Amino acid sequence: MVIKELIIGIVKNFNNNNIENAVFEANLIVKHQLKLSSLDIVLKGNNEVSADDLKAIKEYEKRRISGEPLQYILGTQEFMGLEFKVNPAVLIPRGDTEILVEHVLEHFGKKAINVLDLCTGSGCIGISIAHFNKNALVTAIDISSEAIKCAIENAEILGVADRVNFKVADVFSMDFFGKFDFSHITHGSSLYFRRTAFLPPNAYVIGL
Repeated sequence: MVIKELIIGIVKNFNNNNIENAVFEANLIVKHQLKLSSLDIVLKGNNEVSADDLKAIKEYEKRRISGEPLQYILGTQEFMGLEFKVNPAVLIPRGDTEILVEHVLEHFGKKAINVLDLCTGSGCIGISIAHFNKNALVTAIDISSEAIKCAIENAEILGVADRVNFKVADVFSMDFFGKFDFSHITHGSSLYFRRTAFLPPNAYVIGL
């Protein structure tokens, strides 16, 4: 089977199973497995797909139709133009969350800042801030050791592991806040954390 025929078939199956963005996701699956760019897909559309690649792509297709998020299937998600590894231990980075990072970068510029990223998950927020602001120091917290493993890997891949300190901790612990210096920025999901008396008055809070 050639590439373009494979993609057409996947799109048809996705549409029949009410998968949104069928064309986009079908192309993404094929590009991921064959390690091709969007231009390659067009130029090499008549190239044959190997048996091994076809088997892998069909497995991806089956998992997607079953309802598994594409990001978990492929193991990656783009955020702030950076590629982050993701797995079921972390939430999938959302495009609208980029607004938080952009706001921090605009507000503080290249100033030296301390960031506390609560419930860090994949680490996308804290790592992105560290990536674009070389003077930022980040402490990233999550109660899940598996999430922290994922975030550490992302920090290492993106070259900021020396400026992001990861800790497994419970933010609901009464003595939690006394252990960390987060004088500039605190980020936390509104599902888990809200502004309280534990926060110092000069803390710049986003995402709450």
